[in-house]
Amino acid sequence: MAKPARLAVLLGFLGFGISLLLFAYLEWTNYAQLTPFAIAATIVLCPPSLLSMLFMDINPHTIEARLHGPS
Repeated sequence: MAKPARLAVLLGFLGFGISLLLFAYLEWTNYAQLTPFAIAATIVLCPPSLLSMLFMDINPHTIEARLHGPS
């Protein structure tokens, strides 16, 4: 495998791992409010998480999350 392709695969797995850790943390804490340090770490490690800012006022695991979430 070429070096750029290997790097792309490695970065893909790294991004998936970071997303998996963030999801596991949020599920484990039942979506409790993140500490300022955790918010900063999330933004630095997973910039696409800023896209979820649209759903800030929707509490997870509620009917509102089901109505406004993906179908």
